[in-house]
Amino acid sequence: MPSARCSAVSSSSSGASTPLRGSNRSQLSSYEQRRKRSARNSGWSSGTHSTQASSPKPNRCLVISDDDLETLADETSSTIQWEQILDATSRWKWKESVKDFSIYTKQDGQRYAVLAVGVLPCSVAELRVLMHAARNEEHIRCMDALHGSHFREGEVVHNVDLCTDDTRPVPLGRASAPLVQLSVKTATFNKTNWLSSHEEWCYIDAVYDDRSDYSNVVIRSLRVPKVVPNRQNDKPAEAALSELLHDALYTAPTKCKKERVMNVIKHMISTSDVESTPSSPCSAVTALFATHSSDPDFSHALEKQLKVDSIPDEDDQFANTDERKYQVNPGQDVEVQMTYPVPNNEEQRLRLIKESRICEMGKIDELDIICNIAAKEVDCLASLVTIIGKRDVYIAASSMEALQQKTLPRADVFCAHSIMDTKPFVLPHPEADVRFHKASPVFDLSARFYCGFPLLAGDDSTVIGSVCCIDTKSRELTEAQYTSLSKLAATASKVVKLQTLQRRNSASEQLRTYDSEPPLARHS
Repeated sequence: MPSARCSAVSSSSSGASTPLRGSNRSQLSSYEQRRKRSARNSGWSSGTHSTQASSPKPNRCLVISDDDLETLADETSSTIQWEQILDATSRWKWKESVKDFSIYTKQDGQRYAVLAVGVLPCSVAELRVLMHAARNEEHIRCMDALHGSHFREGEVVHNVDLCTDDTRPVPLGRASAPLVQLSVKTATFNKTNWLSSHEEWCYIDAVYDDRSDYSNVVIRSLRVPKVVPNRQNDKPAEAALSELLHDALYTAPTKCKKERVMNVIKHMISTSDVESTPSSPCSAVTALFATHSSDPDFSHALEKQLKVDSIPDEDDQFANTDERKYQVNPGQDVEVQMTYPVPNNEEQRLRLIKESRICEMGKIDELDIICNIAAKEVDCLASLVTIIGKRDVYIAASSMEALQQKTLPRADVFCAHSIMDTKPFVLPHPEADVRFHKASPVFDLSARFYCGFPLLAGDDSTVIGSVCCIDTKSRELTEAQYTSLSKLAATASKVVKLQTLQRRNSASEQLRTYDSEPPLARHS
């Protein structure tokens, strides 16, 4: 039986448990008090669960009308940012793990939210039945399973008979997710210590039918990827990069950060054509930085010195556009992520990574700056600089702070395929690709777009990693975005190369100093 990924909001149906407040809550509470008195008079023990599921539907004792209940559910649902609940940038904080589930919390203004993410061995239809019980016996079984011995008793007080006509307005953001079930429920939980009281809930349980939508994956979007012309208001790559570098320099919080941005600018200019132009003296670059704090024409001056390569021919824009140049091993189980490919120069590639010691350098601010600029240029969820090791992938830098200096399994990342070619690698729909539909980014980050530009080793030909962008929306790269990312990847390659040389020279200098000291001085 297929597994359903369970979270606060299911991909096929979303439920809202709405606490009642104000007069509405007091009206429901009065009903609950009358119900308990009636139960005590009939000899119902408060220490056992109600088993009146087979009894006829109770008479409606609520003061609140069904229309008011629907309005309350819709108002509460409209205040919840459903699309952002599972967004990786929402800053969920991990709290604990219980068996196969992880618990996260988040403070959003006056609202405190709890999110549970896990996998249940059931279909989405079965999960829907579990999460919304319309009868007493189902409600009690569900609460027993979810809360165990903490749950004391509960009841389905009322099921709203939802109208099927189209006269009722649909709440904002729910045009494609109609309200299909609405109930008023109660639940009582045992006291946590001998001085406390039982915890009593009286709440609305609502289900909105949010069906899966595959309209974004059409035959046209699965065509061979290519670079598209700039849009009408798009800036050229030189202007866009100059503006982003200017903003990064002026918003740098410390002098040290400003120096790191200057380093990126120097590396970017030195990789352009001005380096080989005799008529462009080094003093021009020096003057550019000398007046950066007061010169209003800084961006324009930078744009004049910053050069980017032209767009290659259509056949050379991306790797594997016509056909894949390597074999894949799908394995026997389609539910398991397939193994990653290995390039022919794997030994040389791993040797260059080991010699560079890039994975031991820790945080490199210049690479983080490059990632931030790339993420803003493409307007994507995250940008990363990755190093593809033998079995793991090291994230040397990222625009998303939570991913910086992390290590992931090589089989779980798209970048493992980007090293198979020296051309950029793009996935407009990874969720529809047999190589990646089970990859972790598709599930954990809801990745629907990936592009990776090669990060080259010191020999300027071996791909050791990628400067990549990931987003939750599919897209096509424009000419300006393509050339900007190419420039940023070349700059990142130079940063890695210079960091390696500086580290190597520093080690050599320390060794020479050690050898020049008298033997007795070495042990003093």
